[in-house]
Amino acid sequence: MGLLQGSVLSPLLFNIFLADFFEKLSNKKVKFADDGTIWKTTDDLSTVEENLQGD
Repeated sequence: MGLLQGSVLSPLLFNIFLADFFEKLSNKKVKFADDGTIWKTTDDLSTVEENLQGD
C-alpha cells in the first residue's frame, strides 16, 4: 500500500509531513526536495556533538 514510485504526490506529501520539522532545529539546516541536512561549525568537537545530538 502507498504511492507509486515517481508519483507527483510523493514529494508534496513528504514536504507537508516535514514542514515544521526543520523549524524546531537550533543548528544550521537546509532542505531540498526529499533530503535534509543539519550542521554546526565550531572549533570544539564536543560542542558540535552535543548540539547535533540535541537536534
